[in-house]
Amino acid sequence: MQDCKINVLGTKYSLFFRKRDEDEGLKENDGYCDKTSKELVICVHEPELGSVKNLEVYEKKVARHEIIHAFIEESGLSDNTFICKEGWAKNEEMVDWMAAQLPKIFVAFSKADVM
Repeated sequence: MQDCKINVLGTKYSLFFRKRDEDEGLKENDGYCDKTSKELVICVHEPELGSVKNLEVYEKKVARHEIIHAFIEESGLSDNTFICKEGWAKNEEMVDWMAAQLPKIFVAFSKADVM
């Protein structure tokens, strides 16, 4: 996988794949979304005892997760997570948002080659 730029609801995000020792933010995480710098950083793992066999599949899963964080940030939903009594993850607004945004997310996933 290679670094690239993706469009997240009209905002350009940079997607980086880095080794754990190359980025302080990966010290305790396998990836992160920095909404202030518009960066998504994914940890590139080295095979080791106990790791999953297909690290590329796992890294793509982490990339998709971080891309979703970026979409939630750019849509404004992250600012309103706890307004709903039952929480946003079960709220119909979240379902509607996902249904409307999935085509755009798919384009971003495809551009980042994380499908």
